[in-house]
Amino acid sequence: MCGFGDKDRRPISPPPILKLLVRTQQGMLLSPQDIDTSFFVVLCDCYDETGMSPANMILHSVPISSSSSAQQQQEHEQQQSIAVPSSSSVASRSSSSTTTTAAVATSSSSATTTTSNTNKTTVKMKNLVGSCIASPSKLYNEQQELGIYFVFHDLSLRSEGRFRLMFSLIDISSPDDSKSVNTKSISHIVTTTTSDVFTAFTAKNFPGVVPPTQLSQCFAKQGVKIPTRRDTKSKRMRKSSETNKDDEQQLQREQPNE
Repeated sequence: MCGFGDKDRRPISPPPILKLLVRTQQGMLLSPQDIDTSFFVVLCDCYDETGMSPANMILHSVPISSSSSAQQQQEHEQQQSIAVPSSSSVASRSSSSTTTTAAVATSSSSATTTTSNTNKTTVKMKNLVGSCIASPSKLYNEQQELGIYFVFHDLSLRSEGRFRLMFSLIDISSPDDSKSVNTKSISHIVTTTTSDVFTAFTAKNFPGVVPPTQLSQCFAKQGVKIPTRRDTKSKRMRKSSETNKDDEQQLQREQPNE
């Protein structure tokens, strides 16, 4: 239920989680403890269900008075992205087996640039919103095995439909000095992976939040920002308790002194 505002935005659930495996030239796995992840980031992009056509931009009709603010929002979102080379420079490609769902507000990604209402105009906006870049974290899974993970806990889609997410692992270290950030050239894409097809629902057809996975719950206990149903239930209980307390105090104030 994201739509074109942030009021009813709902993140993709369960959140996409990627695990990084590094092998030597002989094919041996390196221990996560021996890997320097300081200059690794993963960038997420949205594609159609075929995985061939980008679906990261959509057209949206807005009142002329609101077009300037919508344009400013789009420029702000573009400033938060980073430049990456084309897919022709990808070293390798693999597929993931994650299954995700999302809720979005009623909208159409096939809008045109013309409208019969002269008081409206059409602007381009990002379809995929939220935290599209993730940094690595060394975390323990359910078997208490240490690994390197990238967690995308805050991704939403503005339009309904069937999509895939493409994740690009990028090395932002300098080609001249592996201990500093690259500021002189385009960073290299190490590899990419694509999610399975998932469905973004309208608020009317949204079947409900998918229960958190055991891995998500495990990471949440280690401090990762992953919403769980237990957290939601606790918040509701605290809110209900605070409301009851306020009502009780109000009743006490309204009682006349004897």
